[in-house]
Amino acid sequence: MTHYDSTGKWIIDWDDAGRMVNELLSKVKDFLKFKNVKIDRLIAIERGSLPLIPSFSSGLNPDPTDKKGKYDINEISYYKPASKTGYGIKEAGTLWPLPTAGEKVLVVDEVSDKGNALSELSDILKSLNVEAYYATLHIKPRTQFVPDVYLKSVDNETWIDYPWEMPKQAMEEKEKVGI
Repeated sequence: MTHYDSTGKWIIDWDDAGRMVNELLSKVKDFLKFKNVKIDRLIAIERGSLPLIPSFSSGLNPDPTDKKGKYDINEISYYKPASKTGYGIKEAGTLWPLPTAGEKVLVVDEVSDKGNALSELSDILKSLNVEAYYATLHIKPRTQFVPDVYLKSVDNETWIDYPWEMPKQAMEEKEKVGI
């Protein structure tokens, strides 16, 4: 059951996450229809948005016999390098193969918190003359990058635990207590 825990984290369960992904997908489809855009490629920001991609891939192209509608699915990593104080997109090679000028891509992420990853990726895609659209499940008011489509705004102090992150968090908790 989705709930807030005693520390104020918003814990989202699998059922609610599935509903959220389907609702976001529906909003994205309406947005793309309104814009009269057919997406050529999906880009996921690793790791948080990778679980969203199968739903988006099949939902945006429900006909498995349509060879033209198959998506190249790329992922990028957003990381904090040890030698830098800020965050940054890993080498552009992680977008292999790179989108080409004129391609229409949909970038999917779970949350635009401060918006650094989406903003930096937007700059990269603009430099490649790629037509990019952005969708996230959640945004926070402080974000510097508001995606084209998002499901819900949550306050800046809310930490969101998506169900696909739980095993990682459980391991971190075990490490804290020495298990």
